[in-house]
Amino acid sequence: MRLVVFFSRGMSLDGWRRAGILDRELALYRSLLPHLEHLAFVTYGGEDDLGLARQVVGIEILPNRWGLPSNLYSVLAPYLHRRTLGRATVFKTNQINGAWCGVIAKWLFRKKLVVRCGYLWSDFMVRLTTSRWRRALAGCLERATFQVADAVIVAGHADRMTIIRRYGVNAECMHVVPNYVDTSLFRVMPEVPRESGRVIFVGRLENQKNPLALIEALKELPGVKLSIIGNGSLRANLEERVREYGGGVSWRCTARGASSATQWFGGIHLAFPLRRKSEGAYRSDGLRPASYRDPCPWHSASSRARGNRVSLRHIGSRPSSRAACSARTS
Repeated sequence: MRLVVFFSRGMSLDGWRRAGILDRELALYRSLLPHLEHLAFVTYGGEDDLGLARQVVGIEILPNRWGLPSNLYSVLAPYLHRRTLGRATVFKTNQINGAWCGVIAKWLFRKKLVVRCGYLWSDFMVRLTTSRWRRALAGCLERATFQVADAVIVAGHADRMTIIRRYGVNAECMHVVPNYVDTSLFRVMPEVPRESGRVIFVGRLENQKNPLALIEALKELPGVKLSIIGNGSLRANLEERVREYGGGVSWRCTARGASSATQWFGGIHLAFPLRRKSEGAYRSDGLRPASYRDPCPWHSASSRARGNRVSLRHIGSRPSSRAACSARTS
């Protein structure tokens, strides 16, 4: 089989690297390589992605070497990379945002299309913007993508049922594949002592992940310490909120996984960005994801693999998180 993977709109190999998830994202495809005749990535990066090609041996990188705007490139990429795409067997998208690139390629080359949906883009846009036309556009693109797909992969049963009900997609085309965890990395480590009373948050510091609510909930609990590991647009807001509380708050700033500065204030510890093997994650007594929309949070599954207690709360339309994460890490 010759597989072509379409990255999310605007995403690149260098974007994965800067987010600290390059190895995690590549691990799945590296495990598939022995079973494939050929594998290619259609990315939105430029020269930086070509420079990273040596880290992805066996995978053909098809970047945006023309420097086109992401929206324009997402439409033209199937034609620009027509030589490789024309020889492919199966196309696969990474998220709904940008999946129309795979849909166009399917129409042009008459190949099978597998659509992966980590989250419902239309629901995400409801929280992201008040613009009616942007919400409507997301819903229309999402509907068209699901209805032309030969198979759809979602991370949770709740999303599967929503797509079937909302868009009339054939149930036989819908497949639930929870987010994976590399248990050779995320595992119980009895040699690392646990720190009682420490709670950890791991994820992007964005409104979707709801980290501010977690700080508010824990600020008045005596003896409870909070570690936040991640990076995002809310970082400055979080730091300001931590300073307001004073007395017993600490944070450590790291750059690309290496510690660059340390300041001590007391019980809340902020580390930026996420470090895959952070010992603090193993020392923690529990993890509390506060995300609004994740069907099977990756950090919840990895925390269970490490032997941490995980507290999940049903928010919105996500009743399947507990079952999905338990099944994937048991």
